[in-house]
Amino acid sequence: MKELDNLIAYYNKRAEMYITQSLKHKKDTDKALSDGIAEGFKMAAKELEKANKKINSKLKELF
Repeated sequence: MKELDNLIAYYNKRAEMYITQSLKHKKDTDKALSDGIAEGFKMAAKELEKANKKINSKLKELF
């Protein structure tokens, strides 16, 4: 189960990184900021989808 916890933490951190990164790089205008946030969340969602697949795969191995 520690391996699953580590996997979840890794992908959560990557998702957080995309959101934080998008906020730092798109501070010029309100539109750019909202576009940056949207892009960050899209990338975060992709990372969490990857995590979900890996977690499900790992759970199938365990059970």
